[in-house]
Amino acid sequence: MKNRVLGIVLGAASNVPVNDTSWITIVIIGAIAAIVLYFLYKNPMKNKAEEIAQEEAEQKKEEAERIEEEKNKPVTEAKNQTNAEGVVKIEPKEEQLVIENMAMPIAGRLMPITEVPDPVFSQKMMGDGFAIEPKEGRVFSPVNGRVKSVFPTRHAVALESSVGHEILIHFGIDTVSLNGEGFEACVAEGQEVKEGDLLLKVNLEEVISKGKSTITMVVFVNLEKDEQVIIREVGQVEAGMKDLVMVTLLN
Repeated sequence: MKNRVLGIVLGAASNVPVNDTSWITIVIIGAIAAIVLYFLYKNPMKNKAEEIAQEEAEQKKEEAERIEEEKNKPVTEAKNQTNAEGVVKIEPKEEQLVIENMAMPIAGRLMPITEVPDPVFSQKMMGDGFAIEPKEGRVFSPVNGRVKSVFPTRHAVALESSVGHEILIHFGIDTVSLNGEGFEACVAEGQEVKEGDLLLKVNLEEVISKGKSTITMVVFVNLEKDEQVIIREVGQVEAGMKDLVMVTLLN
């Protein structure tokens, strides 16, 4: 249709005889042609612009609806919130079955085991768990159970909890090379212990003076496939505090 109209206009222009006055007629026909072309192509361009604007509006509406839907969803992932004291609150994913609720064995800064500057622990080669950078040199039992072993160098103790978890408490990094200097064991192999019983005494200044890190790892070495370690808070903690680290069943 557009081509037919354009052909008619151009045909009319081509049929005008050429003489001294014909240029006036040609100008008039040219002006008419310009007007016709304007109206022929104006609306399609306008319609295309409107179509693009409508698509963008629909996309923005869909994105707004998606964001609103995400806001209204129940919590399914861990969310971190830092309070005024610098303690990070980590909400549990969902209501979970707690198998073991750990008491903090040391006062200090609680951290994920993945932050430990030793790949054997940070990559969980020995098992999952958590770590504490201690502010004092006393290590307490985090569970009820018994002592499976006390290392000859007294830098580590292995426990078996009352629910059957084997727990390694390893004080410091590469502290085995100290050959027990600065460490005192307060329990013996096979001894029954209760939550909060003193396991080790450590001279922090002596360990630090010999260039060793005091970051202490607490590792579950025999977790079942359907068990996981949940850390609900990180930051400064006191010995004996609970509800911070738990072993729960996987969802």
